[in-house]
Amino acid sequence: MKTITITIPDQIYSIIEAKVKNMDVPTMASLVLTEVMIDNSKYNTPLTSPSVDENILENDEVNSFNVRKRFKGMNIQSLDIAQVFVDEVLKYESVTASKSNTGRGIRFDPNFVFIEYLKSRGEPGIRVSFYGKPNDFDDPHHMLKSGMGSYSRADLNTLEEVELAKDLIRQSWVLKFG
Repeated sequence: MKTITITIPDQIYSIIEAKVKNMDVPTMASLVLTEVMIDNSKYNTPLTSPSVDENILENDEVNSFNVRKRFKGMNIQSLDIAQVFVDEVLKYESVTASKSNTGRGIRFDPNFVFIEYLKSRGEPGIRVSFYGKPNDFDDPHHMLKSGMGSYSRADLNTLEEVELAKDLIRQSWVLKFG
């Protein structure tokens, strides 16, 4: 086994130290680096710095976003619910997805909907926002509540609720872009 010296910012060291129990930071960093290298070698891909926004996944498919990859350790049902929602939004022309600045949600560009956060405790699901006030929508299931600014919000706790929300996604697109 080789010994190497790496430098990490103090802020990252503090984050690791706060999250890791019963293990020192150098050991944890070594394990993470080993895992990255082993995972990467399986696919025979070079390790390079991304040349684009690292939150936007490079993939063979245009307009894709892997929720499980971006939100490791989250409630599996919340991840599945979020993935179905993301896949539906990405069907709209020129829409891209990225992890939000808070790290808890998913933003879309152009912005007409967004996932505020994935639920990690209690009931699984996601909190989403749609451009438009609740009374702007045909919402027969009464899913929408007032949200921030010109947005409405809804809690989607099942895949069935995501299916019902697909029409709200469409309506939000029409309200924002005509």
